[in-house]
Amino acid sequence: MTGEPALAITPTVLNMGSTIRLITYVDRPLTVNFFDGSGRMVATYMVNGTAFDVNTTTWTKGLYVYRFSDPEHPLISQGKIMVL
Repeated sequence: MTGEPALAITPTVLNMGSTIRLITYVDRPLTVNFFDGSGRMVATYMVNGTAFDVNTTTWTKGLYVYRFSDPEHPLISQGKIMVL
């Protein structure tokens, strides 16, 4: 994936149930997994574009880690978001 900008999510601080945008346009299907502070996967989304809705209404407030992958790359990018 050399030469492509790193994938990242914005905003990094969310209220319960928000639209998340990708900083980079994605022209292929990607999977984004969200993990809570204990490492438990709380959600999985398929992404193909620049925005997607994340239903955080059942999540507890706190810090979450996200990881982007596709069938050929188990880890493309990762980062953190805060849910308030």
